[in-house]
Amino acid sequence: MPSAERCPSPSASNHIERRSSAAVWLSACLLGGMTVWISVAEQPATRIHGRTLEDWRELMGRLDLQDPASRDAVPGLIAVMESEAVPWFTRRQAALTLGRLGPHATEAVPVLIKLLDEDEGPAANSPRLWAIKALALFGPAARDAVPPLAKILDDSAAESVVRLSAIEALWRIGPAHPQTIPLLLRRVQSPVSTETERELQLAAVEALGAIGSPANAAVPALVRLLDHPDEHLRREAVTALGRMHTAAEITVEPLLNSLASDESPVVRDAAAAAVQQLPPSVAGEAVASLLSAEDPELRERSAQILGAWGKAARAWTEHLVPLWDDPSPTVRLAALQASWKMTGSAQGTALRTARLLTAEDRHVRRAALTLLEQMGQQAAEARPLLQALQNHARPDVRTAARKALQTLPSAEPSPDH
Repeated sequence: MPSAERCPSPSASNHIERRSSAAVWLSACLLGGMTVWISVAEQPATRIHGRTLEDWRELMGRLDLQDPASRDAVPGLIAVMESEAVPWFTRRQAALTLGRLGPHATEAVPVLIKLLDEDEGPAANSPRLWAIKALALFGPAARDAVPPLAKILDDSAAESVVRLSAIEALWRIGPAHPQTIPLLLRRVQSPVSTETERELQLAAVEALGAIGSPANAAVPALVRLLDHPDEHLRREAVTALGRMHTAAEITVEPLLNSLASDESPVVRDAAAAAVQQLPPSVAGEAVASLLSAEDPELRERSAQILGAWGKAARAWTEHLVPLWDDPSPTVRLAALQASWKMTGSAQGTALRTARLLTAEDRHVRRAALTLLEQMGQQAAEARPLLQALQNHARPDVRTAARKALQTLPSAEPSPDH
C-alpha cells in the first residue's frame, strides 16, 4: 500500500487560485491513503448596480466629489451602504462618500436616518456611528435627522463616542432645524455627574460656539459657565461667547472680567482671543480703559487686542502712548507693536523699539527686531542707536543691531564727500 502523502494546504498548491471574490475551497484530505482534492465551485462575485465590491471601492477612491456628474454613482452607493451582506468597512466607505458628495447625494439622507436604528457590534463598526458621521457631512441638508439624533444624544446606554458624534452632527446641521440649538443648550444646562456627561457638556458648548451668532439664545447660559470650577469649560465658554458677534454688547463685560480676573492663564488667553473677535465699536473703549490697569499682564493683553484690531482701533492710539515707556519690556513691546498696526507710522516708536534690542528676554529682542524690519525706512531715527549697539558687550545685541541696520536705507552722504 503506498505511503500516505501529507495533505498540502491550498496556499501551497499550484492548482488553486485565491480570488478576492471569495471562492470557497475545502482543504485536501487524506482518504484511504490517497490525497483527494475536494472543492466547491467558486461563487460569482457580488454585484451591485453592475459593479463588484472591488469596483465600488476603486470608484470611491477616485470619485471627483465636486463634479455634478458624480451623482450618477449615488444610487449604487446607496445600495452598497444599505446591504447588510456587504462588509461593514465598505458600507462605511460608501456612507462617508455620499456625505462628502453633499448636495449631489441628498437622496441618501433618508436612508442614513434609517441606519441610525442599526446598533450592532462595537461602536467603531456600528452602522449607527458612521451614519451619524455621514449625516454630519451633509450639514444643513440633514435637518430631518435632528429628532433621531436627539434620541441618541439622550440615550445614556449609547457609547460616548456615538453621543459625541451626534453633537457634531447637530452642530453641522445648525439652525437649519429649529430644535438644534435648544437641544445643545439643554445639554449644556443638564446636571453633570459622570465623565461622559462632562464630555458631552463640553462638546455642546463648543458646538454652540461653532454655530456662532445664530445661537445667541445660549449667551446667558454660557455667561454663567464663566464661574464654573472646571477650567476647560470656562475656556470653551469664553471662546463660544467671542463667536457670537451680534451679542457683543452683552458679552463684552463678562469676557473682559474673565480676561482681568480668571485664575487660569489658559482661560485668560482664550478671553483675550474672544475679545479680539468682538467689533471694536462695541469693545474698544472698555479695552482701552484696561491699558492703565495695575497688572502688567492685563496692560499687555489689552494693547495686543487693540493691535489685533489694527486700523479699526485707531481712535484709541493716544491711549497707548504712555505704555511706550512702561516699566515692563513686554508691555512696551505690545504697545509699540499695536501703535504700528493701528497707524502704520513709526514716529516716536522706532527709537523705543531699537532700545528693546538690549532686553534680557530673547522673545522681546526678536519681536523688536521684526518690528524694526517692518518699519523699514520709517525707522531711520533709530540709526544712531543701532550703530552704537554694534559695539555692545553682548553678541546677541550686536547681531540684532546689524540686522536692523540692513533694513534701513543707506545714509545720505555728507556734503564734504
